[in-house]
Amino acid sequence: MNTRIEALNLISSSILSTKDALKVGLNPYDLSKLVEEGVLERDKRGVYRKVGHQTPENESYARALAHLGVPSVISLWSALSFHDLTEEVPSKIWVYLPINKYSHLKGLVVVRKKKPYWNIGIETYDGIRVTNIERSLVDALADGRHFDKFTPFRMVLAAIRSKKTTESKLLKMAKQLGVEKRVSEKLLLLQDIYV
Repeated sequence: MNTRIEALNLISSSILSTKDALKVGLNPYDLSKLVEEGVLERDKRGVYRKVGHQTPENESYARALAHLGVPSVISLWSALSFHDLTEEVPSKIWVYLPINKYSHLKGLVVVRKKKPYWNIGIETYDGIRVTNIERSLVDALADGRHFDKFTPFRMVLAAIRSKKTTESKLLKMAKQLGVEKRVSEKLLLLQDIYV
């Protein structure tokens, strides 16, 4: 069997970056050969798609993350939309990046954090790294810059009522992220509504 294809099969995602390919031993020459053979399609600079493989439902998220590399994660409005916690579909993709990482990719809203906590509340769905439900809601409650005062309350209330999460899970996430004081005060206000 072709060793290039064997190496390519080590990458589980249908969308990959040049960095992903390098990690499994494929160099730029190998990638161009795989494109010639019809195994890969070149999508954008440094981003490839496996031919004949099922692409993620949220392909634009997968492309953005492949371009940005690790660490990066779908967050805030995009994560809330991904988890069906808001009816608003953002026109741009919201991502967390390290404070020293930059991107010129159009269609992104980049949020840089000093303490992004890459190991807390981040899950992978079909190769897409996204903040989970609890982290997405806690981030919205704690973020006074990208959200108005009332929208996060409505989303949290809807998520609790539809049993997508609980107040205790949200408080636990807030504690892990170091925003427990800000978020717990807001959750106390919500108790009167849903109790």
